[in-house]
Amino acid sequence: MKKLLLTAFAGMAILCTQAQVPAFTENFELPGGADSVSSVGTPAWTINTTYQSQGNQSMLGTVGTASTTYLESNTFSTIGNTFIRLEFDHICKIEFFDAGTIEVSDDGGAT
Repeated sequence: MKKLLLTAFAGMAILCTQAQVPAFTENFELPGGADSVSSVGTPAWTINTTYQSQGNQSMLGTVGTASTTYLESNTFSTIGNTFIRLEFDHICKIEFFDAGTIEVSDDGGAT
């Protein structure tokens, strides 16, 4: 009975220790700044030190009337991961009739 319990405990410990590493992270800090994202549209997103949630820097984009701007990340692969979690730590101030959208593509941005 002791061997069975020990084997079961060892098996559970091994299952609990297998972790997946992050495939993509961005923190906007120096030396790279926004090294994994790009700004598309006018006006462009810029690095600032006003609205960060962690660290000292964040990205700020102010969008005018009837305009659109994007903050796009580099592509990254999640092949081999069985569980994918997207986590965002952001502040977004949007007027009542405007929209802010997070879009995820699984084909390199084609759709």
